Amino acid sequence: MRLSFVSVPVSYSVETRLSVSDCVRPLRWTKNRHRVPLGGTLNSVSKSDRPVDSTPENIGWLRADDSGITSPLELSSLPLNSLVTENADQHLASLPFSWSNLSGCYAILNASKQVQYIEISRDIAVSIKWHMMTVSKEDCAFAQIAAWPRNEGRPRLDVVQATAGHWLSGIVSASGFAPVGNDSRFVDSVWRKRPGDEERKRPQLVFQEGVNDAGKELEGIVKENDYVVFMKGTRDVPLCGFSERLCRCLDEVGIEFESMNALDEERNVGLRKALIELSQWPTLPILFAHGQVVGGCDIVETLHSRGELLSELKQFKELAHQSQNLQ
Repeated sequence: MRLSFVSVPVSYSVETRLSVSDCVRPLRWTKNRHRVPLGGTLNSVSKSDRPVDSTPENIGWLRADDSGITSPLELSSLPLNSLVTENADQHLASLPFSWSNLSGCYAILNASKQVQYIEISRDIAVSIKWHMMTVSKEDCAFAQIAAWPRNEGRPRLDVVQATAGHWLSGIVSASGFAPVGNDSRFVDSVWRKRPGDEERKRPQLVFQEGVNDAGKELEGIVKENDYVVFMKGTRDVPLCGFSERLCRCLDEVGIEFESMNALDEERNVGLRKALIELSQWPTLPILFAHGQVVGGCDIVETLHSRGELLSELKQFKELAHQSQNLQ
């Protein structure tokens, strides 16, 4: 899957001044389930398994008491963090480890340092990295971050929301319009997209009608398709976290793949049993690459966290080509 950059208009005319409630969608926690690794992709390594620098630099800290609501941290007081390389020709390959697992709110600015998007997030680094993967470097060039102190326990959503809402109110009051990414009139905003969003709408593979030999049908499917994930549910509505996470890993490295719902016995009669016999893998999900078993969620996530997933899948491709040449 190749991610295309979509340009979004950064301004529009308004006849009357707008309030935050008129044009800004509600601020809610984003459902991040991945972390930012050493390389330029995302992974799912748990907090306890990954290193974190001592003190994050160039960010602001939210107040852990009610003063964070009555006197929110000002956006103008936060330092700018560049998200592009020194010559501004592309986005950074990775983000600082010190940003890992930080909750709070952030603002994204364009190359002209105009605020494009304000959001709250349980994992700010992941959210920002997602924007870097789906938004152009011109529109996603800088970030300002206000994080919840790690030593203060569970983040207070009311403080985080009050801070981000204060930033939005200030921008709307001064200009009459909200940052383009927060404007509720742009329903299909690129700022709210995630890697793989379009791919998740693709229909799944199913057995042909009247199949008598599920094993033979399954062998044909894994041979005819480069990458196939057998999962619980669909890509759009996964029925387990492991299935969702495996698919997300593939999305984030740009692999186009097919999927099958191994629980759909109505359309895929005998698939589950045939899958266990073919793969010798007892659990779901499971990834096949060029006709061979790669493994389940834990293996794929480990490869992804090390930045080795693409290279490993490339080896499966090379082995498949070598096998074809020998035939």
